[in-house]
Amino acid sequence: MIYLLLSVVLSSSLFLFFKWFDLKQIVTLPAIAGNYIACIVTGIIMNQGLNFEHLNSKIILSCLGLGILFFAIFYAMAYSSAKIGIGISSAASKLSLMIPVTFGAIVLH
Repeated sequence: MIYLLLSVVLSSSLFLFFKWFDLKQIVTLPAIAGNYIACIVTGIIMNQGLNFEHLNSKIILSCLGLGILFFAIFYAMAYSSAKIGIGISSAASKLSLMIPVTFGAIVLH
């Protein structure tokens, strides 16, 4: 139950931050790139280092494709929350999450 609550709160706060970025005229592209850097560092720390044992070309290409899709979705979320509104953007993002998750499930099993 706590994970569901955290998911809702953090997802909502993401749209609030994107709207705040628009109000303060903060460029969203570097903010999203900074988010990716923070995620990579956090992943390395949580994984206790880098491990390349199970990598092959199919996994690398799939991960690159998913990374591009997630980046595009984050940028679309920022744009839509700034121009359309937080409520509509939030509902649309919940639906758009199905695309990369389904792709990952099919390709990565």
